[in-house]
Amino acid sequence: MKIAEVRHERDWNNLGTYLLLAVLLVAGLALRSWRIGYLNFWGDEDITALAAKGILAHGYPKFPSGMIYFRSMLTTYMSGASAALFGLNEMALRLPSVCFSLATIVVAFFLGRRLFSPQVGLLAAFILTFSHWELEFGRHARMYAIFAFFYTFALYAIYRGVYERQRRWLALGFAGAICAVFSHVLGGTLGIIYLAAALHPSRSQAARVQLVAMAVVVIFAAHAEFWLVQYGFQISAELQSSNAASNSLRWGGEGLAFLARYFGDTLSLQTWNPPLFWLGIFVIGFVYWYQRTEPLQARQWLLPMSTMFLLLFHQVLWAALVLWFYLLCRGKGFYGLQRPAARLTLILIVVFGIFWTIYGMTVGEKAHADLLERLWAVLKFQSERPKFYYMGLLRAFPAMAIVAGLGLLWLFHSNVGPSSSPAVHFLLLVFTLSLVAIGFIKTDWVEYRLNFHLNPLFVIIFAAAFVRLFRQFANWLQGTALAPLRSPIMIPAMLGVLLLTCEQIYPERIANVVAREYGGPLDARTAPGSHLLLMPDHQGPAQYVKHHAAPHDIVIAMDWLEQSFYGGKIDYWLRSNHYVEQSYQTRHEYFDFYTSTQVVARVEDLKRLIARRGARAAWIVTASPYTEMHLHVSQAVLDYLAQLEACRVYRGRDGKSFVYKIPAGPG
Repeated sequence: MKIAEVRHERDWNNLGTYLLLAVLLVAGLALRSWRIGYLNFWGDEDITALAAKGILAHGYPKFPSGMIYFRSMLTTYMSGASAALFGLNEMALRLPSVCFSLATIVVAFFLGRRLFSPQVGLLAAFILTFSHWELEFGRHARMYAIFAFFYTFALYAIYRGVYERQRRWLALGFAGAICAVFSHVLGGTLGIIYLAAALHPSRSQAARVQLVAMAVVVIFAAHAEFWLVQYGFQISAELQSSNAASNSLRWGGEGLAFLARYFGDTLSLQTWNPPLFWLGIFVIGFVYWYQRTEPLQARQWLLPMSTMFLLLFHQVLWAALVLWFYLLCRGKGFYGLQRPAARLTLILIVVFGIFWTIYGMTVGEKAHADLLERLWAVLKFQSERPKFYYMGLLRAFPAMAIVAGLGLLWLFHSNVGPSSSPAVHFLLLVFTLSLVAIGFIKTDWVEYRLNFHLNPLFVIIFAAAFVRLFRQFANWLQGTALAPLRSPIMIPAMLGVLLLTCEQIYPERIANVVAREYGGPLDARTAPGSHLLLMPDHQGPAQYVKHHAAPHDIVIAMDWLEQSFYGGKIDYWLRSNHYVEQSYQTRHEYFDFYTSTQVVARVEDLKRLIARRGARAAWIVTASPYTEMHLHVSQAVLDYLAQLEACRVYRGRDGKSFVYKIPAGPG
């Protein structure tokens, strides 16, 4: 075929690819914008609304309490700009997420095409277009969709700028990284990626200096953003008693405390117990025998000894990550395990992993639980520092995570020697480093939404594994009697397997997001609020009180932010547990950071407040999920509300939120 004909065919293929991408964007826009303003604010959207209201009033996100909301400033100002154009409503504040969610589809297409092939890019774009997880956050007025775009764009630009050495993209990647930082503090992970790229053996000295400088700036920007947020959470001194320190700046003395806690739990496991002693004797003997069989040089002992230190302190995941990065950076794939030091390290990880698993299942508070509960508790503890955030993907999308996990292993094994692809090395590096960075977030276990910015990478890995699988299947068919039926068999088979293994595009889940009604079910693994089980109605109860309460009546609410947005007046915040974390103290009373609403903490305080209402009526507005999940509301308060059932005057559209009216007493 002539060169002109090849170029012509390639142009037509590119045109067809871009047309398909355009169709996907139209479909994505329709799904993300349909009934976008129908449901009330939920899942912390009220904080965005309050910040946007502050921007419209003051030019910066000042809350009624005087606190300044510096978190995700890029998102906040975009929300304020949208509210200035379209009004302070649900549609306006969700519109930036819609736009950036669509832009993420485009960037993921180009990243998948760049790293692998146009087929992988298109498949990734298709999945992201219809992904119910992407739809959930792409229709939500928070920072996650915007952060996902800038994070993915920065990775694409870093690959083109650093690995393909295109200076224009190097500058664009740096700008994208800074935008990612001011969308979410986890954008600081990009600084670590710059450092890892600088350590690559192929880098020149000048390139390394430049990349390290970029890394320092990005990491510094992330720290500046973090401390700016902490500063903004201060309440003015006039509002606080002299002996009550603000909770929000407790980070200052946490450095040493964090290190103490890091090893404290493992030391409390009776580290120097008889089983561990005998295991140590066995390991010493084994290492001695191994050294005589395959002698190691002095510097080769660094890898097994460092992992041995981690394993003694129960850090099995940390030890596995050390080995993973060693093999990845050596560019040997699993063939690297042929090295004596690597093989010894793997044996130590397996031996200690088995020991700590058996020990954890037979000793401690979980020893009498059922088998699966004990096993889960042990695995959770062994991957606690850093938390293994891939578990979040595995629990939310089991089949998809298994396919992507096998794809990661395949990519890792193909990352061998000089012929290894820089694209594969880059993808493995950034995905693993990003997971490790998230793993240091101090949450109880896994906050699924913290994984969201990695979903484009996760989908690309899944798409790459999926395309490779079917290429292997097509090659196998070619050598069988079914070869003439290859074309009609392949397409239905691919679609069937895709619909079976890719939980993100299950039609039922898509419909649940775009056609959601009040009281409709929420999947805690993919919903913006991980504590929500159903779609709450804050608007109905709040507006009922607004239209029926007298100006001097007392209004007490559980979800004080959203209900104050729709009701306009909340006098007290009913939050009986952990209220200190989001409040400041004046003398012996607590007020929330955002609106300075006074906290009613105990059922005795609630009863006393109602008893002193005098000639005023008292209104109590409950909210889902606080009542059905007992979230931050004590059983005593719930029992008291049950006694007020005769005073219930309104039921929200979710069936779980109620309004109680205690009539005015004698004047």
